[in-house]
Amino acid sequence: MRDLLFRSTAAALAAGALLIGGSVLAQDKDTAQDRRTVDKARASDERRTTGDSQRDARRAADADYKTAARNADAEYKRASERCKDLKGNEKDVCVTQAKAQRDKAKADAKAKRDTARAEAKAQRTAARQASR
Repeated sequence: MRDLLFRSTAAALAAGALLIGGSVLAQDKDTAQDRRTVDKARASDERRTTGDSQRDARRAADADYKTAARNADAEYKRASERCKDLKGNEKDVCVTQAKAQRDKAKADAKAKRDTARAEAKAQRTAARQASR
């Protein structure tokens, strides 16, 4: 009888330990799941924030390019007005220089814009890699 009582007590203790251990494991699993959910949400927020700032940077770069292109065109018009009074080879050289300055200004603006776009793309790619 004593042996039976000892066995049933041991079995009850073992069953209780399993129940407690099982609930602890379930809590750990839930906590890990919660952590993964929070991490995914945080990564999504970072991508969204990064995307917004990159979109803003791209828009600013495009606006800067358009402004620089307009300024280059306006400067070309002023230069070509100055060239109207000239004749012959001097006029040809003046017009060619004005066009060269306009083209250089536009090319510089385009290079600056494309650099800003490439930097934004690199940041976006880095953010995606970091979130994985």
